[in-house]
Amino acid sequence: MQQYEQQYRETVDSAKRKATEAADVAAKTVSRGALFGSLALLLGALAGWFGGRMGAVDPTVTARVASPPLAPANKPSGK
Repeated sequence: MQQYEQQYRETVDSAKRKATEAADVAAKTVSRGALFGSLALLLGALAGWFGGRMGAVDPTVTARVASPPLAPANKPSGK
């Protein structure tokens, strides 16, 4: 009877050890994935910012200089 009890305890201890090792590997993998995910988000935000800056239209020089307003064109009346 004691032999069965000892074998049971050894099996339980072995299962606990394997479960702990598997949990450690899973935690390491998930944390590495989260790190790479946050790095990808940061690089994506940086690329979006640069893309937005490159695509933005700068105002022309004439828009910055004060010039007199143009006279409105004469509209023909409908008569």
